[in-house]
Amino acid sequence: MIKERSPKLHGLLRRNFDDSDLFLFESAFEYAAASGGLLEVDFERDPLASYNPRPARIAQIVFEDAQQTEADVLAAAILASSSDVSGLTAERFGSAGDIARKACELCPARLVELEPGADSAAAAIFAAMWLDRARHLHLAPPQRLAAVDEEFLNDTQKIASEFQRHAPRIAELVDAWLQRRLRQASR
Repeated sequence: MIKERSPKLHGLLRRNFDDSDLFLFESAFEYAAASGGLLEVDFERDPLASYNPRPARIAQIVFEDAQQTEADVLAAAILASSSDVSGLTAERFGSAGDIARKACELCPARLVELEPGADSAAAAIFAAMWLDRARHLHLAPPQRLAAVDEEFLNDTQKIASEFQRHAPRIAELVDAWLQRRLRQASR
């Protein structure tokens, strides 16, 4: 499924991981797809459009920008886009299920409370999800954008520095997005 839905992620995973890890990624992607993980947060995709799905984008950010290279962390990144966290169990996905559940439970207030290094994989995934949402917020329909833009912008201002403790490169990218967005808002 990954090969068809995200050739770039498939190539990245194939080059860096063995067959047992690839099976874990495929299982994670199938679970995410079946449990709402292909849906976007603030907008709907044209069903005929070609695009890189959210679970793949988040995994790529975690691998490339957070430089998390452990198979369980990347599987967790794929799983974290799921809307049904009840199935993210250690029995089904090993430690990836636990990491994904922790990432899904994070919110700006909880991120601030995390000690540096504590749940760093979950925090990196949360940061990747935040960055992905920021990058795609402009695709929201005008009525949805008006409803979420100011709140998302304010929340981003509050937690952007927190990302630095857990995923410095993602923090740089979130900060660059934030600075662009603040310039646009001041025009």
